[in-house]
Amino acid sequence: MNSRKSRKEKKAPESRPFTIGITATSACVPQFELELGVGRLRDAGFEVKIHPVVSKHHRFFAGTDEQRTAAFAEFACDPEIDAIWCARGGYGAARVIEGVEKLRGVRPGKVLLGYSDVTALLDFTREKWGWHSIHSPMPGTREFSLLPEEDFQSLIEVVSAFAEKKKSQIPGLSHRLNYIGKVRPKTTIIAPLVGGNMTVWDTLVGTRYQGKAAGRIVFFEDVTEAWYRIDRMLNHLRTTGALKGAKALVLGSWSDCSDSAMKVLAAPVPADLPIKEALRDPAKFELPLKPLRPTYESDHLLKEIFAEFSEKTGIPVAMGVPAGHGPRYAPLPLGRKWRLDRLGRLTLVDRKL
Repeated sequence: MNSRKSRKEKKAPESRPFTIGITATSACVPQFELELGVGRLRDAGFEVKIHPVVSKHHRFFAGTDEQRTAAFAEFACDPEIDAIWCARGGYGAARVIEGVEKLRGVRPGKVLLGYSDVTALLDFTREKWGWHSIHSPMPGTREFSLLPEEDFQSLIEVVSAFAEKKKSQIPGLSHRLNYIGKVRPKTTIIAPLVGGNMTVWDTLVGTRYQGKAAGRIVFFEDVTEAWYRIDRMLNHLRTTGALKGAKALVLGSWSDCSDSAMKVLAAPVPADLPIKEALRDPAKFELPLKPLRPTYESDHLLKEIFAEFSEKTGIPVAMGVPAGHGPRYAPLPLGRKWRLDRLGRLTLVDRKL
């Protein structure tokens, strides 16, 4: 009798709090900015565990490939880490993939958050391990502490949905886009959203980590790239067939992307001057220079370059996703189905957890 009563009165174990693990997969992490970012997450009610690798340095990386890989593997296999949030981007995530792709004991159902260089891991962990991936700002950047309140609240709501997945779903996310060029979808498109940073996506073409575009809506954004380089990457993606079968392209921000022209002599070198010396140092002889060609505003080139791509491929392209390297940082759950209608409304359809 007493033993039966004891069994009835036995308390159920307390549920473990949803825990975010912060690690570094790419470049060196600024410590003060990370402290502020982690503080903001804790203020929002999350448990946060920081891996020591975030304070390491090796060349331009946050530690050696082995150190960054081991840190990521540790959190990937840790049953008490529910989400891995990369501290910042830069360069190096693709080098981590090689070390973890044969990893055993990976915990299913984790969430990976980040963007920019982390694009490579967002794709990999979703395709290989079935993780959830969220294109999102990162706590080790200055921008994280300066996020517009609308974007921060949206981000917290999305992460909180995963924390309470038994009784919740991802909040409704919707963005109004504008089509570029003349190509429009014949009907409403419903397809998984993939992608991220265009440079990273392009550098993975031809590798076993190449992103899959067929049957999907592909999202691209970038930062500090000259427009001729963006055109080069897009042409490479087109001619390699890396975007073949894509349902649509949707574009985020192109922060600090610019166009510039080299300076050339404004007039022939006078006959009485030593021509080779004048060519080496025009300023020495006060020779005037001029731009080789006109330069163009970013908005103009964005529309021209992607409209040309759209016309050549028949793939609709729309701009205006409020995500990328700023000024907006809206969270984008990737790998889930989104709806893109003929008016340009992009809406998350697959909200179940």
